Amino acid sequence: YGGILMIAGAVFASFSVFSGLRAFSIVEIPREALPTVETHRVSGLITLALIAVAMVLRFAAGRIRTLEKPLRWLYAAMLIAIAAMLFRTGSIGGDMAYKYQLRHDEPAKTPAQKPGFDE
Repeated sequence: YGGILMIAGAVFASFSVFSGLRAFSIVEIPREALPTVETHRVSGLITLALIAVAMVLRFAAGRIRTLEKPLRWLYAAMLIAIAAMLFRTGSIGGDMAYKYQLRHDEPAKTPAQKPGFDE
């Protein structure tokens, strides 16, 4: 199940990166919030990269039990780093939402609900 969870984590991390890029083009960002937004973006990309490297390591080695001991420790350290980066990225995202009020409160719309939609 670890491999499936790893793939799911990478997919959801990718969605997070793309939704953040989309939000950057929609939400008006005050000048004083730009460094925080940039730090959040970089933290998210680092998290995604760590997940990708951990996935490659896991699938290249097959099962973790077949890894040599030093690689097991490296893999465990990577998982801890991923958890730490998720926490850091989420904390920065919370700062953006609550300190700078950076939110997109409008609910998502289907194409049919958008102005100019022709049937």
